[in-house]
Amino acid sequence: MAIFKKENIIFLFRYLLIGGTAAAVDWLLFTLLASVLEIQFLIAASISFVIATYTNYILGIKTIFHSEIRFVKKHELLIIFLVSGIGLIINLIGLFIFYKVFGLHLLISKVNATGLAFFWNFFIRVLFVFQKARG
Repeated sequence: MAIFKKENIIFLFRYLLIGGTAAAVDWLLFTLLASVLEIQFLIAASISFVIATYTNYILGIKTIFHSEIRFVKKHELLIIFLVSGIGLIINLIGLFIFYKVFGLHLLISKVNATGLAFFWNFFIRVLFVFQKARG
C-alpha cells in the first residue's frame, strides 16, 4: 500500500516530532499561564496555542515542508495562522467541553483538545498549504 512507503512513514515521524515539540510548548506555556499565573483558562489556551503554532510553523519549514511552494512567504504565514485559527476554535471548544462538561483535569482537557486540533492542522497543511513535503 502506498501509504506505508518508507518516505511517508519518515515524513509522519518527523511531523509527529515537530507536532510533539509544539504541543510541549503549548502545554507548558498553558500550565504556566493558567495554573501559575492564574490567567483565565480560555485566554491562556489562546496565547499558548498561537505561540505553539508559530513554533510548529518554523520547525516545519526548517525540516519537512518546502516553504513558499504554493504561496509567497507572507501569504503562506497568513494562511497558516488562518488555518490555525480554525484549529484554535477546535482546541478551545474541545478544552471547554473536556473541562467544563466532562469535568476532566484542566491539563488533561488541554491535551485532549490538542489531539482534536492536531488532525485538522496536519491534514490542511499537508493537503493545502504545503502540497509537497521534503523526502
